[in-house]
Amino acid sequence: MIKALAIILSLHFKLAYAQIICESSFLPEDFRFENNLADAQASRKIDYDKEIERLLSEDYTFSLKYNNLANGYVFRGSIDRIEDLPFEVSQFYRKDVKKVEMIRRFYDLDTKLQDSILSVYNTLNDKFYVKNYLKRLYAESYIYATEKNLVKDDGYIDGRAIVVTLIRRFKSRDDANFTKMIYPPKNGKHIITGKHNYDDLNPLNKNQAFRKAVATGPFIDGEFFGFVGHGAYSHMVQRDLVHESLKSVLGENTDDFYAYLGTTKGINFWVDLFDASSTNRISFSAPQDLTEVIRQSIIGPE
Repeated sequence: MIKALAIILSLHFKLAYAQIICESSFLPEDFRFENNLADAQASRKIDYDKEIERLLSEDYTFSLKYNNLANGYVFRGSIDRIEDLPFEVSQFYRKDVKKVEMIRRFYDLDTKLQDSILSVYNTLNDKFYVKNYLKRLYAESYIYATEKNLVKDDGYIDGRAIVVTLIRRFKSRDDANFTKMIYPPKNGKHIITGKHNYDDLNPLNKNQAFRKAVATGPFIDGEFFGFVGHGAYSHMVQRDLVHESLKSVLGENTDDFYAYLGTTKGINFWVDLFDASSTNRISFSAPQDLTEVIRQSIIGPE
């Protein structure tokens, strides 16, 4: 009996330790701060509404930034039908999949997937929705930043606090199948689920690896850096941002949406929804726009 109990306790410790080690591997060295991802696992419940209310009344710098966050940006705006989605990536970068083909594929999908695509695009391009999302993201991240001495001048905060907040949110809704795209590949692998788990997903090439990351869960794009340019964490922000609108269409089956986007045909919708190009109007479908707004509004000058 004692031996069996010891085995169980040992197994529990190994699983918990393995989870922390696996999670801590997702942040590149420049973003690692006392195991941020392990920190995000903290069980302490925070009453964010109460904390934000307190900060708004007691912290003038926070209040000023919070109330004026992301003002002045002009967004693309919403659409009512798939024909109005720009499809700039498919149209100009994918020679065999033009806008006409994408529209045809759209109408071949079931109505819930159709509604999901339109809902996600509209969410990422709605300035009021995005503004309210960023205010909440900033506030929750600010609370963490104050605990870890990551608040900068004028109410700006270190990007590491944002990453922890995102991961806390994913964990709170059991959306924690994290992966990381790695460049250049290690041992021929482009995707990992932890420090050494190169073989678990086993895609044959970079494109397959990316589709696997899209279908699996939140992922870090290790080809890029922090919140600069495309950014390593832009797709995590997008996934968090669209969750509620996606849930309003699919209920608890939001994984079905990403499972489709991770297919060879679905990935073409991904690039126009989540990897679009920047234009003269802001779109959180474009990672470069997303990271630029976050840098200007929340992270500030380095």
